This record gives sequence, structure tokens and C-alpha cells, in this order.
Amino acid sequence: MFWSKNLKYLRDKSGLSFRKLCKEIGIDSSTLRRLEMGVTSNPRLQTVLDLCEFFSVSIQDILYADIEKDK
Repeated sequence: MFWSKNLKYLRDKSGLSFRKLCKEIGIDSSTLRRLEMGVTSNPRLQTVLDLCEFFSVSIQDILYADIEKDK
């Protein structure tokens, strides 16, 4: 799975800070940090959906595709 790598890539590409993205989707910064580091391997479905909607990507892409390579 490419979850953590894709999340970091999408956040970096958009130029958002941890705090800004957390505020936009309503999660705390420690949660986002754990997601990006791959510490949290089973994120809440609502968190995944919120991130997908925010970045306009599909669940399949954010979880399973190498977004950075595909772009």
C-alpha cells in the first residue's frame, strides 16, 4: 500500500502545512503525522474519505497507486 507516501506527496504538492491540512479536514496534527509516517496502518474510513475528497483522488489511488510515479 502507498497510503502514507501518497498522503505526504499530495500535501507537499499542494503546499499545505500540517496545521492547515488538519484544520481543513478536521483532524489533529498528531493523527496526520502518524498517517504520513505509516504508523497508523488502518486509518478511519471517514478520514480517508475526507482526504480523498479534499485532494480530489479516488480511494483506490490514495491507497494502492504510486501517485508520485504516475504523475
